[in-house]
Amino acid sequence: QHVKRKKIKWISIKPVSQLNPIFHQIKVSRHSISQINDYNEYIDNEINNIYLKDGNAHFVLDIKTKNDINVESLLELIRNIQTLSKEINIYFDLKENIEENSIRLNLQSPGNIEFKLPVGKTLVMLSAILAMSCNNNNNNVHNNNELTNFVNTQTDTLNRINSSMIDLEVDKDKINSIN
Repeated sequence: QHVKRKKIKWISIKPVSQLNPIFHQIKVSRHSISQINDYNEYIDNEINNIYLKDGNAHFVLDIKTKNDINVESLLELIRNIQTLSKEINIYFDLKENIEENSIRLNLQSPGNIEFKLPVGKTLVMLSAILAMSCNNNNNNVHNNNELTNFVNTQTDTLNRINSSMIDLEVDKDKINSIN
C-alpha cells in the first residue's frame, strides 16, 4: 500500500476570498492537490511582503480597497516609491541599477503591487523605511544617524507615499510586521 500523503507545516491560514483569484483554480479542482509549483510566486506574495528569491528582492504592498482604484493615487504611489528607491540607492551608495526594477500589478480591488529588483538591497531598505514611516515611530532609527538623516530628508516623499497608501487602503500592518 502506498501512502499518498505528505506532512505539511501551515505558515498562514486565510479564507480563499482574501487570496489572489489565481488560487480559485486550485480550490475548484476535483482532484487532490499534488503539485502547486506553478503558484510559487503567488504563494510567496501571500506569505511575505519582502523576500529574496532567485537573486531578486520582492516587495509586496497589499491593496485592501474594495472600491475602484484611483488612478492618480496609484500613479503617485508608484512614482514616489520609484523616487525614494533612487534616493536610497544614491544616499547609501548601493550601486544598484534601479532601472532594472519591475512591477507586477494584481489589482482587482483588493489586490497587490509587487516591486522586484535584482539583488534588491534598495528594496529591503525601502521596506524598512516604509515600515518605520507607517508606524510614525522612528525609535528604531535613532540608533543609526545615517538612516535618521536620510528619513529626515525624505519627509515630503514619505508623506506623499503615506497619503497614497491611505487612499488605496494599503495593509500597513503587513508592512509593519517587518520591524
